[in-house]
Amino acid sequence: MEKRKIRKWIVGGFAVAAIVVGIYIHYYSEETEIVEYVDVGWWNIRDFGTSSRNNIEIAKIAKIINTDVMAIGELNDRDALKLLAHNLGTSWMWATTGKKVGHNPWTAEYYGFVWNNDKVTLLDSIHIFTDPQNEFDRDPAWATFRTIDHNLDFTVIAVHVTWGDKVGPRKAEVQAMKKVYLEVQEKTLTDNDLIVLGDFNRNKNDSSFDSLLSISGMVRANDITGPTHISSNTTYDQIFISTDYTNEWRGESVTVHFDETNFNSDQEAKLVVSDHRPVWIRLYIPNDDDD
Repeated sequence: MEKRKIRKWIVGGFAVAAIVVGIYIHYYSEETEIVEYVDVGWWNIRDFGTSSRNNIEIAKIAKIINTDVMAIGELNDRDALKLLAHNLGTSWMWATTGKKVGHNPWTAEYYGFVWNNDKVTLLDSIHIFTDPQNEFDRDPAWATFRTIDHNLDFTVIAVHVTWGDKVGPRKAEVQAMKKVYLEVQEKTLTDNDLIVLGDFNRNKNDSSFDSLLSISGMVRANDITGPTHISSNTTYDQIFISTDYTNEWRGESVTVHFDETNFNSDQEAKLVVSDHRPVWIRLYIPNDDDD
């Protein structure tokens, strides 16, 4: 992995940031190693909570995460995310939405993020999209991150589209993601590097994506990475960016087939970890942020 060294002066020798789960303090040395890229991904970790996973299983989940920022879906309690970050290492941080997101108690869940604080920091907190028309069962959430050399800001918009026997509500939520993208873009005036990701519960060629893809430069960044669901050909877990702005993406994307490399059977992989595979893309950090 190629790295470059920069000299950074932090007032008082430390940086402090507030997140919804509390206050953390992270110390930087004057000379800091910065990797050349940031990997950003999404993972629907099935029914993820301390009541459904033990410490050994959470440790196995942590070993599968090889990104720098990961948005997490199907999160049932914060303690599970805290344990996940602990297993990822001392430089890893975590944060969740302030409450479970969902209009129905039986479908509500937290959106969570884990990130490597040696590479990126969370700016502000996690925001929940305001949805006065109740277009979503689980309103999308978004958060902005910055590389520690301040050369790249990017905003991650996460969504877990509703599930059910009827396709109509799912398609309607996917179509509404264009409005989410445009509204978040207005709220992040100094940053146009928006990454839309999540479990859309529709396959990549579904017509409901036409609305989102009508945004100038918008592409499905993990278009050729194969099925994202174990034991099926579904491609529900997807990542979108606008190449009009995010030219830090050079076409690299990965679907992590942990079920094939870490387990002897699909059933074991689903039970211990998840029925969904993680997906991620790589952004190369520029010398100066272009937006």
